[in-house]
Order: sequence, then C-alpha cells, then structure tokens
Amino acid sequence: MSNFQLHCTSFCINCGFQGHISNDCKLAIISLGLIIFRLNKNGEKEYLMIRRKSSFGFSDFLHSRFPIHNTIILNNIINEMTDSEKSIILQRIENIQSSQDDALGKRVKQYIENKVDLKQLIKNSVTSWTECEWGFPKGRRNAREKDFDCAIREFEEETGYKQTNIQLIENVVPYEEVFVGSNYKTYKHKYYIARANYVLTEDETLFQKSEVSKLQWKSYDECLLCIRPYNIEKKKMLFNVNKCITHFKLK
Repeated sequence: MSNFQLHCTSFCINCGFQGHISNDCKLAIISLGLIIFRLNKNGEKEYLMIRRKSSFGFSDFLHSRFPIHNTIILNNIINEMTDSEKSIILQRIENIQSSQDDALGKRVKQYIENKVDLKQLIKNSVTSWTECEWGFPKGRRNAREKDFDCAIREFEEETGYKQTNIQLIENVVPYEEVFVGSNYKTYKHKYYIARANYVLTEDETLFQKSEVSKLQWKSYDECLLCIRPYNIEKKKMLFNVNKCITHFKLK
C-alpha cells in the first residue's frame, strides 16, 4: 500500500477524521458524552451525574506512559487519588514480596526497582479525597464512530438507561470542557444536551459496575458541590448549561 493510500484509509479514533491515526493526532484527547436533565415530581431540575469507580489519578498511575522518575507528574496523580486508593498502594508496598502479579502489583514493583520512594510521596500528599470524581457520562469513540453515536453509546453503557428514555435538545450546540490534566496532556470533553423522562429514569442502580461506582440525579447546587474544586472548567461549563436550560426555550 502506498503512502497516499495509507493516508486516505487511515482513521483517527480520537478526532474522527481520516488521514492519520490517533497516535499522530495533534488535537486534544477527545471524549464525547451527554449532559442530561429532567424535572422531578416537584418540578425541580435535576442533572444526571456518575461517580467513577477509580479516580483519574489511580487510573493514570496504572496505565499512563510517563517517565518513571518524573515525580512532578507522579505527585500530581497521587494528589488526585482517594485516601483508600493511596492505602491500597501503601499496602502493596509493605507486602511487595507477596504482591499479586496484576497491573497494580507490577506498577508498584516498577517504581521500587527504579528507586522511586513511592511510599514517601504518598505520605507527603496534600489531599484527602473520600470519593472518586463525579462527572457526566462520556467516553472515547470506536473506529469510524460519529460524535453523537459515541455519546449515546457511552451514555447507555455507563448508566444502563436507553436512548428512548431521553430526548436530544436540538436547538443547542454541544458544550465543551477543555483542560490540561495532571499529566500535562490536553483534554476536550464534548457534551450534547438532552432531557430525560422522569418515570423512565427513576432507577439509579442500572449503571455499569465495572466503570461506575454510583449514579445519582442531583440539583444544580449539588452538582457544583460534588465537582472537585480544581475542576474549574467543568463548573463553568455546567453554569453555562444551567443558564441555557433555565432561560431559553428548548426544542
């Protein structure tokens, strides 16, 4: 296959365009999802939020590819972890000889073998989170998947609800949250806005147990309280979404 043919057939699962693969994509790391609201029995507006099963910091610790001796990034991701996640890592360090040969065990051993004082870094952590991050259902696209199709698929997978339970707000453009993560990579979360049927979304136990630890409908103020203080972009985006829903006629 010629370079021209390869260029024409290559598809980027990050941005959704042809001509390159995701490893060569120059854009931010893109996730697609839905911000969904409904009116409860009292006529009060609620937003659908999900809580991650593992914090971003813990996930980055297991899977991110950054230099093993880069303690700046390591400090950042440790500070994103919950107290229980830090304790799990400390337990693995104390029992390194009998540590399981899973992803976490291998990662801990890698730091110890490279003389990184992981135990001290965790003890020096300046944060104390009791739960993982709250956010809105979203995820990365599959090959040749359109933006909206990806958002719907991730919504259905993570929440257990169906597309027929919601109605897309068609006269509102998607909202975007762009930020630099603790690993110094740029991320963009793009959200479509939808309204949910209250009766069809009362059950809060249908969520994907492997990725999500809790699903809850929250008031606007409750949403702001559960979003971590440093997630300024998410708070600003929700402020704008709530303003739009409150003051404009939606179709």
